[in-house]
Amino acid sequence: MYKSISSEKLIKISNYKNEKDRICSAVGEFIALKVCSSKKNINLSELKISKGTYGKPFILGVKDYNYNISHSEKYVVCAISEIKLGVDIQKVVEISKDCYKLFLSDRELEQEYNIDKIIKLWAYKESYTKYLGMGLHLDFSKIHFKDDGYVHNRIANQHEKCFFFEHWVDSKYILVLTSKYKDDIEIKNITNLLNFKEL
Repeated sequence: MYKSISSEKLIKISNYKNEKDRICSAVGEFIALKVCSSKKNINLSELKISKGTYGKPFILGVKDYNYNISHSEKYVVCAISEIKLGVDIQKVVEISKDCYKLFLSDRELEQEYNIDKIIKLWAYKESYTKYLGMGLHLDFSKIHFKDDGYVHNRIANQHEKCFFFEHWVDSKYILVLTSKYKDDIEIKNITNLLNFKEL
């Protein structure tokens, strides 16, 4: 598997302190490359990964193939589409008010939320900023979601309508996907990475 992963990614992976993070990062990239190779009929060794200005990865020279990766402890998510997208998965854990005050908007801070809702808001925001290609480089407290599907981004002073899909993987893990348009979504589980066939 590691032979298929870019040297830059391997260096980043090796810097992770947590061994699980190293494995999850490698697995996510391998899935993205393997599916691209299968769907585009390109030899795996010919695929090269590059990054945008803020670090969002993409496969060089391959049109209509977008992917995004997220992982949280025991789960790795690799979302793949012909259009740009962002995905995030988070485990519901207790966090202090001082912590969530850093990423909730002023309007959101006026509301009463339980911990499930707070973590879900984080997943929505990270999914959205990864969709934009900016990830954690964007101030989450400047992002506010409206009931009609619009996102208000105070930094860019703009409203943008996006499609959001949320899925509770189990009672403790929330997955959120962001894309420009609504599309059919199919969730597939991979339990045997080395033997999985075309997705």
